[in-house]
Amino acid sequence: MTAGWGAMTESAAARALAHMIASGRLPHALLLAGPAQVGKAQLATALAQALNCDAGPLGLGDPCGECRPCRRIAAGRHADAEVVAPGGICRESDHDHSRGTSIGICQIRRLEMQAALNPYEGRRRVFVIDPADAMTNEASDAFLKTLEEPPDAVTLVLVTDSPARLSETVRSRCRRIDVAPLRREALAARLAGTDDVTPEDADALARLARGRAGWALSAIAEGDPLAQRRAAIENLRQLSAGRAGERLEFAQSVTGRRGDLGPALEALECWREWWRDVLRVRLGVGTGLTHEFLRAELEADAPRYRPDDVAAFLRELRRTEELLRIDVRAQVALEALMLAAPRPAAERSAA
Repeated sequence: MTAGWGAMTESAAARALAHMIASGRLPHALLLAGPAQVGKAQLATALAQALNCDAGPLGLGDPCGECRPCRRIAAGRHADAEVVAPGGICRESDHDHSRGTSIGICQIRRLEMQAALNPYEGRRRVFVIDPADAMTNEASDAFLKTLEEPPDAVTLVLVTDSPARLSETVRSRCRRIDVAPLRREALAARLAGTDDVTPEDADALARLARGRAGWALSAIAEGDPLAQRRAAIENLRQLSAGRAGERLEFAQSVTGRRGDLGPALEALECWREWWRDVLRVRLGVGTGLTHEFLRAELEADAPRYRPDDVAAFLRELRRTEELLRIDVRAQVALEALMLAAPRPAAERSAA
């Protein structure tokens, strides 16, 4: 398989798609399902490339990744590869979806109109609905017509973290491909050399990503993820010995004022991974660490905490995350969590 599948090259999902293309058995509608940021969007892009690649596609259905169509699709500028997403355009000129969080029926109506056209600059039109579970009930019902009577030169790719949120009727008309996290070694090998990523940094990123190629690529594109994680952990370590007021202030800064739970959930994930590593090192399990690149800090911190305290806080972290996901007020939940964070045993004794 060529580099056209990018970080997903070693995935079973990419191999399955390449085989379908090479054998001429690619269904008209696919459902790519898997955890958030596992690489589903990257896989959908590579599929669009493979179906329009000037090189063939090559071999077992791989895109070359270098020809003009492949480069235009990667840049989002190919006329026959389109992503339908919340906030996208529709067929109504007076509609403004820029702040939308769902995919409306007017967007699906536009997809129907576009799908009825012949390919403009490639061999096949590819529409990626991401996330497919963002379709409203009306949009989902309207989309069934295209699923049931697809034009000949059209491939529909539905992307979702939550396939159960799609109607059974929609799911039944798609071929489901489960996209699983990559092995750490495979992801590290793909990341090495990407945007000047060294082998050591690639391994550290693969550990943080937990096999999620989409997370790793997005993190690299946004800056220096290792430096950002190092700063976040240093802040966390200082807060562990901080006063109650400092912890509450930090909880407020994470939640912000716009009701966006994204930063709070990201912080919880970071804390959970750090404290899990602290507990493992404290119990003498020094392998499989997420923060291997911060081993010195882990070995310095682990002896300072009681295992029972850390285990109890990890349970509280999970409970808080569940509360946030069912729309409990974020600031109150995080303030309670920060007050429950373990303190170094020596400091607790002194208190």
